[in-house]
Amino acid sequence: MTPEPIILLNENAFTELVIKKDTSWLEVAATMLSLHKSYRNHYEGKKLENNVINRTMELKSSIHKNIICDAYKQLKSIGLLTTI
Repeated sequence: MTPEPIILLNENAFTELVIKKDTSWLEVAATMLSLHKSYRNHYEGKKLENNVINRTMELKSSIHKNIICDAYKQLKSIGLLTTI
């Protein structure tokens, strides 16, 4: 089992990211973070990214694909999702 990576959260970047998001975006983000935590021991790189995004789309089918993909990019940009 791979040890949990240490994530240094930039509180300002995180706050700026989530402060004006609607509940759909927050729901997607929470789902992605949970899936990412589960999947990162089984996948890496683009396969990890694709599995997290695709499963989120399955679970949150009422939320538009663009919102899901944008949420992934935004979470990744502040270091909350890594694909190593």
